[in-house]
Amino acid sequence: NRVLVDRSVEAEFTEKFVAKVRTLKVGDPSDPQTVIGPVINSSQADALAGAVEQAIAEGGTALVHGTTTDNLVSPSVLTGLPADSALLRQEVFGPVVFLVPFDGEEEAVRLVNDTPYGLSGAVHTADIERGVNFAKQIDTGMFHVNDGTVHDEPLVPFGGEKHSGTGRLNGETTVDAFTTTKWISVQHGRSRFPF
Repeated sequence: NRVLVDRSVEAEFTEKFVAKVRTLKVGDPSDPQTVIGPVINSSQADALAGAVEQAIAEGGTALVHGTTTDNLVSPSVLTGLPADSALLRQEVFGPVVFLVPFDGEEEAVRLVNDTPYGLSGAVHTADIERGVNFAKQIDTGMFHVNDGTVHDEPLVPFGGEKHSGTGRLNGETTVDAFTTTKWISVQHGRSRFPF
């Protein structure tokens, strides 16, 4: 849940991003107005609240400070985390975002890959070719150009790299994951082998 932002657009992006996050409705997923439903259980809700408090204790700034009610966690947007923060190297599954500024593509690649995880990622750019070249440098199982990071389609392999898991599911990869190829031959008649 790191969002890396080029410093040249950091101020404008942050202002617009925070404004949008403040509009996201948290609640019952059966309500069509809800954007953020509950997390899987109270332990995950507590872990997300703990991550926000840890970020603040490390010197981060909460631009949006979410709250937790049961399994409903409203979004938090944080910035200013120190570069050595463990939070920047974790998979945080929930509505907690760490904004991380960078200078240039080389630094962005280094920051993105500086984690033991590698499930999914995305890059947004006006130059599609540059986005694809960037994606090739990232150690993830999935990477998306000009789209969100979460996709799960039945025919497309889903899976990560590093500590985000091994193997892929969906489509033909599912057949491979749950089957073993075995060759059985039957010779009718007598085989003759030269000695």
